[in-house]
Amino acid sequence: MLYTIHFHPALLTLKVRVSWRGWEMQSETLELDEAIRLEKMTADDQPMILETGRKEGSRRVYALERAREYTLEYSVSLFGRLGERDFLFIDPSSVLVPHVQARGLQEVVLFVPQSYSAQSSLKRESLTREGGVKRYSFFGEGDWSLAIARYVELPFLSGMILLLEETSPVLAIRALEEAVDLIAKRFGRGDGLVTFLASLPDSMQGFSSAGGVFVEKRAFDYLEHLPLLLERFFDASRLPESPEGEEDFLRSLIMEYLVSESLQQVLSASQLASCGVEPQTLLRKTREFLGADAFDKLLQLILSKYEGAVLSKADFVREFDELSWKPGTGDFLRECIGIEE
Repeated sequence: MLYTIHFHPALLTLKVRVSWRGWEMQSETLELDEAIRLEKMTADDQPMILETGRKEGSRRVYALERAREYTLEYSVSLFGRLGERDFLFIDPSSVLVPHVQARGLQEVVLFVPQSYSAQSSLKRESLTREGGVKRYSFFGEGDWSLAIARYVELPFLSGMILLLEETSPVLAIRALEEAVDLIAKRFGRGDGLVTFLASLPDSMQGFSSAGGVFVEKRAFDYLEHLPLLLERFFDASRLPESPEGEEDFLRSLIMEYLVSESLQQVLSASQLASCGVEPQTLLRKTREFLGADAFDKLLQLILSKYEGAVLSKADFVREFDELSWKPGTGDFLRECIGIEE
């Protein structure tokens, strides 16, 4: 099935075109909610008139004549719907879409204004921008969900934080597979290393998915919240745990590095300083010294070798010095850390 959805928040209207093939149908019935204003329906490109269907609650159930392909075009008013202009949540059971029991590939093409963002439980195939309008394409199989929100987009470790302007309670969406993130690139261990805001500070409201999180804009009124947010993106349980009384030097370095690198994407130098964040962390200096590709590969090797164990300062220097192709690596790190050979 192919859903083509145009979201018009200024008009509080959704305009939709749905097409599907006869072989995809598991039942020869179509259910439409009374909120849907039918504009056109065709079967094999010929106009089709729906006979008066039986009423079930707010829906009517229609029997369809057999055809190779069906097309349905309609509009629906969003007035009085939860969220209205700020956010919208759609799935196949929603009153905003027709109910057709169908198997096979599900595809959703969504058009929204530039100031909105969308996420889905289906895989995102593409996102293009033209003339102040975004075009999303999602596809996959099985039940799907779609969330649309007015937002300010901030890049963080993976996915996005979507800051809603002023909203009612925020809706979450189901898990969304996200593309390569900072951790997968630099540490080679994207699976399970990032938690997407599993919990929020008490002063914030929001819900997360595996591709981003919807948070009310007021949550960022105070910069001191930002480091806490970044730490909660990072699941330290997958890194080596320190025995009691011992310090895991590598773990603390990585935490510091991730928070600093991510905040530098969204804050100015003065804002970083006000948060007490050090932009030139040891790992960043080492990456600049060795070069990005060499550093990333070396760190991946070291993480794999020391998983489940503690890495001291001396271990850290020795491993980089032995694995590095660049002369003077050990001396450089000892000088940065302030330890003697």
